[in-house]
Amino acid sequence: LPRATDRPFQVVMLYDPRDYVQVQDWAARGWHLVDPVIPSADTGAFQDFVRGSAAEFSVAKDGYVLGRSAWFSDRSVWYLASSRPVILQDTGFSRHLPVRTGLLTFSNPGEAAEAVQRLGRDFSLHVRKAASIAREYFEAGRVLKHLLERV
Repeated sequence: LPRATDRPFQVVMLYDPRDYVQVQDWAARGWHLVDPVIPSADTGAFQDFVRGSAAEFSVAKDGYVLGRSAWFSDRSVWYLASSRPVILQDTGFSRHLPVRTGLLTFSNPGEAAEAVQRLGRDFSLHVRKAASIAREYFEAGRVLKHLLERV
């Protein structure tokens, strides 16, 4: 995907920085490895990491995709609330949330590359819409009110 879009990508994962072959293998594919200790040291570090990102890109677990469970990551909510767009593999949540601007979906690698390109064409619009989606769908007062009404 990074090579298909000519955009920088990071992947947060455990790795041995001394393993030159592993680091170079990921780099050759366009990925920069990030030690998970850095963004997860504390909530401030995580907030800094999210705010320092252009967007979130995430592939969902196969069971969520096949089951069309409408699974949506809490991390994606953090990104939206930080005015950062999200590109997320669709698990069926597109039935409940507005997609295409601020929150982009994909079902295959080609659609993922197109979503990355769309994001780059009007980034400021996607940033504004990401914040709007967070306020409209994930603001604590709305979510808790709905939850309490259902209980």
